[in-house]
Amino acid sequence: MDVLSLNYQGQGIRDTPNYSQLGGIGTPPAYPAFHGNFSRNMLESSESASALSSRGTFIFPVLEQGDSAPVNDTSGGNSTTFQVSTYELYSADYGSSADKEFRSLDQNPYVAGEFVWTGWDYLGEPTPYNVRRLYSGIVDLAGFPKERFYIYQSHWQPDLRMAHILPHWTWPDRVGKVTPVHVFSSGDEAELFVNGKSQGRQTKELLTYRFRWDKVVYHPGELHVVTYKDGKVWAKDTVQTAGEPARLHLTADRSKITADGLDLSYLSVEVLDHQGRFVPQATNAITFPCLVLASLLLQTMAILQTT
Repeated sequence: MDVLSLNYQGQGIRDTPNYSQLGGIGTPPAYPAFHGNFSRNMLESSESASALSSRGTFIFPVLEQGDSAPVNDTSGGNSTTFQVSTYELYSADYGSSADKEFRSLDQNPYVAGEFVWTGWDYLGEPTPYNVRRLYSGIVDLAGFPKERFYIYQSHWQPDLRMAHILPHWTWPDRVGKVTPVHVFSSGDEAELFVNGKSQGRQTKELLTYRFRWDKVVYHPGELHVVTYKDGKVWAKDTVQTAGEPARLHLTADRSKITADGLDLSYLSVEVLDHQGRFVPQATNAITFPCLVLASLLLQTMAILQTT
């Protein structure tokens, strides 16, 4: 069987109002035309989305009209810091957000599926800024999930009980300012609470893939969401305002490694406040003296020799 593979044309290229000011090719979603002309062929997207973001970075204001827009200095980007907002609404000029691509696939169920561009940030093809990497990964260069990981999880694993709030809730310079809150969840309803006060219960409308409370005003404290499925509680998530950095927390990605001189374990370092809450905007310089690393290595070798 011949397989027809489309790169971006299936979801449409520069075909919505947020992309209308751009030059270059503009095409409506091409899935229906290809299916009509080649109905006996399997059809899939061999390269989709090219959504862009920097893990942990949120830029304001947030897109209100639509759920996909190109990155620029007035739309999710900052060309001075070379960062892209991880509200996960922004894309390359020729691309789309995950939301827009999901919608195109759901509207055309004969399409076999998509190969997302891309699973992992990588070196080369710098987009949207002239730096060393591409920003389109679902996870970043270090392998940490971006917020986008959770919208894919919520859509691709509908039976997984999950809810994920964004952004973080530590904004000392945004007290009294509108700070939109989005939630990714496999549930079909969600109610958001800010410091215990309900912001309303929403139903996930057809062909939408996130819950949005766009008028939330920031005050320190706690965000809490309760999601529902078929009228029953499904999953919850909570985000709290963090205090000042107080300590470090190290986590190894495995408890054992192979004693072959080649295997290794990655250590993740988190900056926490006095109550053990992750400090999302910490910029502390962290150094590991070689003596400490050597001590850890010797301890590890000793453990391996006795196992």
